[in-house]
Amino acid sequence: MLFAFWPCSGHVPPTIWLYAGIILTVLRTMNSNHDDVPSLSNPTPYTSAELQASPVDAPTSPSIKRKTPVPLPAELTFLVKEKTGVRHKSTPELCKSAAVTSASKVLAFEDRSENVPSAQPPVTVLLPVHDHDMSSWSCSQHQKLWMRMELQDLGLWPGSRPVRNPGNSISLWRLPPQPELVDMASELPSPNFFQLHPFFIWKPEAHIMVRLRNTYILPCLHGCPHPQVVSAGVGRPRVIVGTSGQYYILSSRLCCKACQKYWFADNPRWLEKLPKRFTNILPAFLTYKKAICKSVMDELRRTGKSPTDMANQVNELLHLKYERAHLAYLHAIESIRDAEAGTYGQRTIGQFLRNPCIRVI
Repeated sequence: MLFAFWPCSGHVPPTIWLYAGIILTVLRTMNSNHDDVPSLSNPTPYTSAELQASPVDAPTSPSIKRKTPVPLPAELTFLVKEKTGVRHKSTPELCKSAAVTSASKVLAFEDRSENVPSAQPPVTVLLPVHDHDMSSWSCSQHQKLWMRMELQDLGLWPGSRPVRNPGNSISLWRLPPQPELVDMASELPSPNFFQLHPFFIWKPEAHIMVRLRNTYILPCLHGCPHPQVVSAGVGRPRVIVGTSGQYYILSSRLCCKACQKYWFADNPRWLEKLPKRFTNILPAFLTYKKAICKSVMDELRRTGKSPTDMANQVNELLHLKYERAHLAYLHAIESIRDAEAGTYGQRTIGQFLRNPCIRVI
């Protein structure tokens, strides 16, 4: 039908043969759909020719003219899906097309994965536990790390090893290390080590206060008839200002297993239920939000000053202590600089450890 209108010149261009094959394939497909016959089970003989003409990167020889690739019609796309599953990957061209097809599938899956949940199980992210969270502590970061290290050494931090002290000869007061004695050869001393404050451990349920408890059962804050008070976390530090400076009272977080309620060990209502031997060792009078050191109360009784005069005296004391700590830090830096410059006869190598780019002459 197509060649009836073509002049008899003895030569038919290859493009005409290609279009003729496409038209015949479309007609056969329409007939097969009309007869309700699945096209995948009965492929047409022109499928291989069409599939070989569709790739763009098909190799050509010098004697054969390269055919211009024709885009595959939308009606023949099902043939590509059929042949990719049954053709053998024997030629480099098919391997390359298969690789492109697999890559496109991977890219399509990655695009769909933004809205579709992944088949792999989600990775569990370890969030900070409430017991170990120190973000709510109202102190500096160096103070938090030092207090945590002290609790770990005493076995009072959750997950730390229990420490055995013969005779339990330890103190509830924890003093900071002397900053001038800290060995830091690779870097200069930090001014934060000179501003650490002591703290008092207040954990009546812990093993560190077992001698004070003896056989006494700690009461529940809500009045349970059979209380079972246990530790429910590290707790929180509370800032106390005394006549000798600033310190912290680290109170634990308690829980009653009977009523499943929580409270802190520095709660005034709970402290009133304890025997006097417990509250007698506390260094301050605690209220719900505020606290006053016993040394400040003793100074008020002794001198008879007004609260305003006493507040000014304590404020001046805190400023004086801060300036002395800062002066000690400057003296420590000066001592290191003099030793590196050889002021005392021999030079140290601290500057070379801090800055490896400096060449030794």
